[in-house]
Amino acid sequence: MGCGGRVILRKLRSFTRMCERTTVSYNTMISGLCLNGKLDEAHVLFDQMTEKGLCKKGKIPEGIYILDQLLKEGLQPSTASYTVLIENFCEARNVGETQAFRKDMVDRGGVLAVSAYDSMILGLSEQGNVA
Repeated sequence: MGCGGRVILRKLRSFTRMCERTTVSYNTMISGLCLNGKLDEAHVLFDQMTEKGLCKKGKIPEGIYILDQLLKEGLQPSTASYTVLIENFCEARNVGETQAFRKDMVDRGGVLAVSAYDSMILGLSEQGNVA
């Protein structure tokens, strides 16, 4: 393991001991982990961030980047990872991307959370695409 890898793992240990983790601290750690090839660890933090409701709306490019990095390394993104992106695409009224991500997840054997389907139905109905 190179020097950068040891440094990022020390930082990760410090991060896990933090009393309060913010969106900024999560994003900083996730970026550092991705840059150092620690995608499993980045995926875990991304899921924690999602579960705590810290993923902000309008952060689609960052979410896509993390998802792409996971897929490039042969890792299966979690339901939470896909759900956050799908909900964001729905809020941005991007039906094409919403459907593409849903299809990608299903093709990879994933199952969408009920909240993702709720967002998709609401997004489609707001655009007049649901009877």
